[in-house]
Amino acid sequence: MKLFGLYHQQTKIGALEANHRKFCEINKAEYRSYRIANYYEKYRLIYHLLQEYPGETLLFIDSNSYFTTFEWKFNLDRDLFLQEKDGGVLDNFIIARSTPTVISLFSERIIPSLIKQTFNNRHTFTLPCPPIPMIPKEELLPYPYKQNGVHLNINALVHFEDLAVLVRHIHVGDIHYPESYAGMLCEYIPDSYPISNTPLEIINPGKRNALVTLHTKEIERMGSISEQNVADYCKRNDITYYIYRQIPEHLRHLSGTWCKPYLLLNHLPQHDYLGWIDSDILITPGYRMDFCREISVYNDPGESYFNAGFMIFKNTPLNKELLDGVIVRCEQLDRRDSTYVHGGDQPIFINEYKRVYPNLPPLSNLTTNCMPGFHLPGSPDQLIHFMGIRKPIRTALMDVYAQKIKASLP
Repeated sequence: MKLFGLYHQQTKIGALEANHRKFCEINKAEYRSYRIANYYEKYRLIYHLLQEYPGETLLFIDSNSYFTTFEWKFNLDRDLFLQEKDGGVLDNFIIARSTPTVISLFSERIIPSLIKQTFNNRHTFTLPCPPIPMIPKEELLPYPYKQNGVHLNINALVHFEDLAVLVRHIHVGDIHYPESYAGMLCEYIPDSYPISNTPLEIINPGKRNALVTLHTKEIERMGSISEQNVADYCKRNDITYYIYRQIPEHLRHLSGTWCKPYLLLNHLPQHDYLGWIDSDILITPGYRMDFCREISVYNDPGESYFNAGFMIFKNTPLNKELLDGVIVRCEQLDRRDSTYVHGGDQPIFINEYKRVYPNLPPLSNLTTNCMPGFHLPGSPDQLIHFMGIRKPIRTALMDVYAQKIKASLP
């Protein structure tokens, strides 16, 4: 058995390669690595390696993937372990036995299909699932897939909290960070953050501009990472920062996210501008917060009109009307005791925004309220929102970023 690390050309792989080498040491497999730029190079290399090692079992792993267990529990009862996912192929981890049938599949179906896609449509290595329609359905494994109680290959960001998994892959958008996210987690050393039980803390009270946030006990560590980062930013930039660590008594019937319009409406009269900031957001030192518009909302990376995790409101009658309207719509719902019940609060904010500001499109999220990996490459001016990532990985990634941001400060 041989393991080949197929790494993107720009990715630093120190800790990640150590993880891959450890798997080889424990399972007595040979390790080799290659640098590649796109899907065509990747599959062409796999094809040549299959030709080079006839009859052998070859494993291929990429820059976004790491082993979470080193115990091998899989029966190689087929020649190709390649999974289908979302109409494409999940190819971050591939197991292939070099047989004439597998080699023929690459030479007659996969390579010709990729030549057409790569050069006509410019598919790149960074896409999560390359569409390869020429692979017969019966040659692909489903997603998820497991043997002997162990999952073969799972997306660490959004799936399966506590299952036994051989390989976890981490891919967030078009990654511009010099290390892979898998590499970050392989070398991750948690930092310590002060935990406070004070229900409400006010940093820099009485300033012209302010931010308000809320996090509860179940996301206490994530909230502590964010609040330390945002508090440092507010102190440097003369901004008041309201930190709610408990839901206020009169709102205890609500889940945390549904408290947002009430807290905004409560603090807006004391400031010229007031922003809401979710507790899974970090700010880089060079970021310039925009306290000059009537209202500031930013594109959502998904299908929503904008993302309600970061919004800034000028203290105007029109914005008070908007927040009152959000509350009226919310209070017509039968329940608000869960973050995502009725689709969450975001659709309600969007509907009221469109009513009050019908001709004011959201601002770009290339630097503001952007997901990690989706921001402008190399930009020091970022407000990064770790949205849509399952809690343990989100907390770890936030800690990694927070440590790097802190280290960059003078």
